[in-house]
Amino acid sequence: MHVVASLHPTPSPRTSYPPAPAVTATWSEDDQALLDILFMAEPLPAEPSLEDVKMDDMFSSPEPDNEVHVQQEVQPASPVEKQIGYKPLAIDDSTALVNETYRSILTFSLSGRALSTGANIMGWEDKRLLDGTSLKFSLRKQFPGQNALRLMASTWQCLSDPECSDTKFRGLMTLRVLQRVNDDTIVAMRDSQSEDCSKIYRCVYILFRVRTRKGFLICVRSIAPERLTDPALNSLDYEGKTVQWVDMSSWFVFEHATDEGIFFQEGGAHIEYGGCMDNGDNESVAVLAMNTLSIVLRWETTMVGPLFTLPVST
Repeated sequence: MHVVASLHPTPSPRTSYPPAPAVTATWSEDDQALLDILFMAEPLPAEPSLEDVKMDDMFSSPEPDNEVHVQQEVQPASPVEKQIGYKPLAIDDSTALVNETYRSILTFSLSGRALSTGANIMGWEDKRLLDGTSLKFSLRKQFPGQNALRLMASTWQCLSDPECSDTKFRGLMTLRVLQRVNDDTIVAMRDSQSEDCSKIYRCVYILFRVRTRKGFLICVRSIAPERLTDPALNSLDYEGKTVQWVDMSSWFVFEHATDEGIFFQEGGAHIEYGGCMDNGDNESVAVLAMNTLSIVLRWETTMVGPLFTLPVST
């Protein structure tokens, strides 16, 4: 069975969001019960009413060969694509990467030397650990009165837009779009410099969003450079600096705070930013650790805003 993973950007409660395999972060016993990968047998009709949206009826257990089917949109090559010898991602490869990423999230575990105490920072439950040169992290927070659907839609709208990403997450996230596979799947590239500016940390990654049983997931997953770029062009940047390719997987999980799982309501939302980043050296670990915290704090400021307001002075 093939399912088209298709989400629409309008954060309206009446918008159809056909679900892809349901995934969630895996750090508690309660979460383990939700880790079965589930598929939708039939796509929802366009613009359903809330009465038509019944979460238990929209999923069926997968067979071993089930997968999400990604539809592709072909676009002309950009200067950046030509610079790195980018080879467009095929439909079957897009499908395989999305499903492979789901399964990697299901088996993800926090291990290594703790870089944080586990205490709350600005309300975020903070877990950051170092495993070799890999930084593994999970930051969680509950937002009363917020809506998981709207937070997901706003986050996706910004993360998939180069101008918004650069403005709202300046110095933390960049987005140089290489290919828009569809409205919910993008291939992009980002560069960052080492502290001494001697080398470039580069990553070509797939950015996608899917619906899960309890909410939504927005995920970034790096792609091995030899799969999509020309090896003869990916060792140096255009200024002649050494390029060091990095391994990265990170995700935002958006879940409704109540047990009913109706994420259209305003009863609150659980947000998690988790993943693993590896630049391949020890010198960048401290920067990565600070960046993960900075990203969620910047995300909260941008997507949620202050939880209180000061009275207007007269």
